[in-house]
Amino acid sequence: MKKEPIEVTLDSESYISLLNYHTNLYIYNNLMAERTRLLKEKPKGYRKELEEINEDMIYIEEELTIAIQYHVIHGDEH
Repeated sequence: MKKEPIEVTLDSESYISLLNYHTNLYIYNNLMAERTRLLKEKPKGYRKELEEINEDMIYIEEELTIAIQYHVIHGDEH
């Protein structure tokens, strides 16, 4: 049984929101990798850098939460 592709159309606001979500997720994953590297290697001054990464991660987590909430609320409209 062959499945046919499903065509999905998004308005520009939804598309931008989805694009921002994926971009933030990509950045978050990179920050997580850098955080892991710092914790393993513990280079000089790593605590300050780790603190900055943690702050960035908290901000991105908030942005991801907002994007998810937007799609939960508006997802059925599109």
